Amino acid sequence: MNIRDVLFPLTAAGAVFGAIAYQQQVGAADEADRIAWQTLAEISRPARPIGAGAGETAVSWRTWWTSVDVYPDASLNLTPQSADTAAKFRRIPCQEQSEKRAAFPDQPQTSKPCEVVWLDGAAAGYIFQNGLWKRENLNIAAAAHRISFPQSANYNHIDPRAVAIEMKTEWAPIADAQSGRFILAIDQQQTTRALVAFHMMIRAQPNWIWATFIHEDYAQLVTQAGASFRDSFGSRDGRPSAGLRRLLRSRRAEFLAHYKLIGTQTDFSTLLGNPLIEPAALMKQKKISCISCHAFAAVDSVGHVPHQSPQAGVPQIPPIFNSVNFDFTLTEHAKCSVMAQCST
Repeated sequence: MNIRDVLFPLTAAGAVFGAIAYQQQVGAADEADRIAWQTLAEISRPARPIGAGAGETAVSWRTWWTSVDVYPDASLNLTPQSADTAAKFRRIPCQEQSEKRAAFPDQPQTSKPCEVVWLDGAAAGYIFQNGLWKRENLNIAAAAHRISFPQSANYNHIDPRAVAIEMKTEWAPIADAQSGRFILAIDQQQTTRALVAFHMMIRAQPNWIWATFIHEDYAQLVTQAGASFRDSFGSRDGRPSAGLRRLLRSRRAEFLAHYKLIGTQTDFSTLLGNPLIEPAALMKQKKISCISCHAFAAVDSVGHVPHQSPQAGVPQIPPIFNSVNFDFTLTEHAKCSVMAQCST
């Protein structure tokens, strides 16, 4: 038998299996793109503007809890806000950019930074119910491998009211003449700010679905950072697709057409970053991955966190650390109520 007669069928079979694996990967990405847009449109439906200031965009997710609500200052002996207090608009509590403070401390903050992290009822409720705003409780639950945020029962039909969703949003001051195409909010200093970029994590599967968006005015920063737009659902030749336009009309959220989905992520095999959130230089070096970064959301028995370095792929984390289900709000904000029992 000629060696070619053996190798050719094996090579052909390998090509077939490779093509199937590629198609499955592409199919998963296509589904994630659709889920990201459908979820965003659903949670951005106009809400009753109770408490909203003049000119603010009354998107529903603005009535969610912020990390400031969920994690009170332990030194003041406060308790978290009850589940009924967030159903109104409040001035947004600007924080420093968390990734440049924790993951990339050598990177400078932007001028007048304003980052706000939002948690929906399922995510915040899970933290409230399990007392995870206290680091002692967090350490115990992590060691027992019990931390698991509410997950969708059906990957293809997600009910945003029952699944954990979190958003990391970046806001910039804006002049009135520019404001028509942005989601607007007023901060606690009475400055009108525009939403310029955001990450979204959706517990549609065990490892979540990760998505990141940027306003169209900043789209050139994506290509300058060496990345590209990958949106199989919402984009056709760089413009909103017919399917996206229909979706946004049905949710009365047409303003979302001014935002672009950079891409989604469902596993460790791809890259995903946003140049208004992560350092563009590290995106160029192919070191930015949402899921890889969030895999470092872990604590040891007394609440210490692992040293984090920018990398893609599956990170190597020492076994003394226990996962907190990819949720950095827990490791960054949960505080010790009794300092002798743990360390923040």
